[in-house]
Amino acid sequence: MEKELRIRIIHLLRDSINAVKNNNTSQLNALSDGVIHSATISQAPNSLEIMTLIYSLSKIYERDRYKTFKGWKTFDNQTKLKLQDLIDALEVDSEKGFNSNLQAFLKSINRLDKRLRNYINDVMEKAKITKGSRIYEHGVSAGRTANIVNVPQHEIMKYTGTTGVPDSEYSISGDVKKRLALARKLFQ
Repeated sequence: MEKELRIRIIHLLRDSINAVKNNNTSQLNALSDGVIHSATISQAPNSLEIMTLIYSLSKIYERDRYKTFKGWKTFDNQTKLKLQDLIDALEVDSEKGFNSNLQAFLKSINRLDKRLRNYINDVMEKAKITKGSRIYEHGVSAGRTANIVNVPQHEIMKYTGTTGVPDSEYSISGDVKKRLALARKLFQ
């Protein structure tokens, strides 16, 4: 992983730990949005996984009913510890350690109470689609985006079609009349 990206992810993870400790879900959401541009450019799996993880955490922590489930305290404590483990691995430039800590974090979710585990897994799958649509919004093809976030392409397209992503400021290339005039000029 290149040094600049590694440093950005370290800062993102530190800010995420603080947001989790303060139950600041809007900050978590903003943090995941903030990494989307660099994640789209680099398309590095690590940055994309972190982006999805942080967004998932924002959605998980904003649901107060989860905090009543058996296993919530374990999940909350593990989240803080595992985020710190990710930082520690990146600080010593251990991509292997980073990847193994990330996988351990995801596996720790499977040891939670069944109901909480199912909710969290559902949120994480939806987060992949949501963040995938943002990558698509930045100009990456739907097929490539689906491959990057590891979801079926039709899920990206279905979500994109219902959210207006194609109409975002990143996707609009100019006034329709101007584009049509240019196309006519090119083909005369």
